[in-house]
Amino acid sequence: MTDQTTALIEKKSLTTARILTFIIFFTEAIAFFSFNRVGFKQLPQWPYATLSLIGMALWIFTVLKPKLSLKASQNITFTCLFMALAVATHQNLFMYRDGQMYQPFLGHKFIALAVGIMAPSLQRKGILLISLCGIIPVGMYYLLIPVEARRLIFRPEPWTTFMAAVVGMTILYHRMLEVKFEIAAIEATYAKKHAEHRTSTFLAIRDFVSTPLQTLILEAAILRKKFPQASADLDRLDGSIEKILELRKKFDEGDTAVSANVSIDANHVIESLRSKVGGKGKI
Repeated sequence: MTDQTTALIEKKSLTTARILTFIIFFTEAIAFFSFNRVGFKQLPQWPYATLSLIGMALWIFTVLKPKLSLKASQNITFTCLFMALAVATHQNLFMYRDGQMYQPFLGHKFIALAVGIMAPSLQRKGILLISLCGIIPVGMYYLLIPVEARRLIFRPEPWTTFMAAVVGMTILYHRMLEVKFEIAAIEATYAKKHAEHRTSTFLAIRDFVSTPLQTLILEAAILRKKFPQASADLDRLDGSIEKILELRKKFDEGDTAVSANVSIDANHVIESLRSKVGGKGKI
């Protein structure tokens, strides 16, 4: 990947990390202040408070950092989502203890869909997270939640959550393909711009060479008439001129194809080349 492509991907990954850390910080804070009020007295509040504080710290960190590497942004996003999954799993083991009907595995659904929609850059880590979001609820429902407590769970759980994970996985797959196509398109755009720049440079050089080349051809013809004894030296000069003419012919062949798409400022190009080699001397 080009440096420009890498910078763009890093920027998008950092933006994703900022959004998801803020969402987790905000939602966990709401959960901390609301669940006790709606009757879940047996539900421990410290996991919500802890995750909310961690989410806030990570969000502030990403906001204060104008630039982060792709790996760092991915690790922040993955860490925050994995902790959210752990908290959601832990809390679902306590919800049935208050004896009231409840909708389980909301956190698992959110994480599965959030990864699929917003975090395609996680790739394998994203696949792992979504897989856990689908498998853990099924295991909890049949292995950890007592049979008599299952009547408190809205049906058709846990399969609703499992299907949400399947949907999240499908979205993630298509988003990963979309990212690949996007990278390919960006690379193609930069390659096109680079090719156009090189073409404009070559055409500008061709235009500036035209007059000196004509002068060389004329002077060689005059010298051949005045000094026929120097024909060997002039033959070498003619050979060099012929090579330049062949190169010019190749430029002319490509001129028609690129002239419609390439705007050439010959003076600017030549001055730019001169500045690179230093001074106003010959190139």
